[in-house]
Amino acid sequence: MTYRSSSFILLSFIITACSSTSSGTSAPDDGGTQGADGGSDGGALSFEGGAQPAGFSAYCTGSLLTPQAIQKWTGVDSFVSAGTAPVGTSIYPVYSIGSHWAAVVIGADGSAAETPAASLVPGTDFSTSCKTDNVAMTSVHAVLVQKASFYADASLSGNPCIVAAGTDVTGDTISPLFGDGGLYASVIMGDRINAACGMSKAYSPDIAFENLVSK
Repeated sequence: MTYRSSSFILLSFIITACSSTSSGTSAPDDGGTQGADGGSDGGALSFEGGAQPAGFSAYCTGSLLTPQAIQKWTGVDSFVSAGTAPVGTSIYPVYSIGSHWAAVVIGADGSAAETPAASLVPGTDFSTSCKTDNVAMTSVHAVLVQKASFYADASLSGNPCIVAAGTDVTGDTISPLFGDGGLYASVIMGDRINAACGMSKAYSPDIAFENLVSK
């Protein structure tokens, strides 16, 4: 998740669609050679030898046609460069209003990265078998792109509820939480987090979600 416009699209639309928390591993069903050149930044994703998280099989996949800089989540709206994803990297296209898209890349360890902005042109920067024009909002889902921890109070104390990557949180309200040191967590309220964790209101220091499109 980033607190940019593409991530907040679904917060103004309540879309009721059924989903359940997933676990385990599963490879994506569309893509090519995966890898990234991290340079000297130390945050590069490794795509070798690891299976992808389960829970993503319902969502559109694609493959990069041009190399793209990617950034990895390190906290709520906090990122570090993850190098460059080369041509052929498997992606999950991220819906954005307009003709340009973003992309999520899942690393071998289950960590997620994304392109820094919605600047990808379908057919030019990535390929996908899914529809990319006039996408119905009922096909767009707010999805956790990596596992996230949720706490019952804003102090983030106690044992967290761990929710798997691929969990659909569409319709829940997600908002930033600020403390003395600035943004440090997200607050999520709604039926989805209540079903997953038994919390009508939860706090997460590491939630990462994006708007993925169902097949």
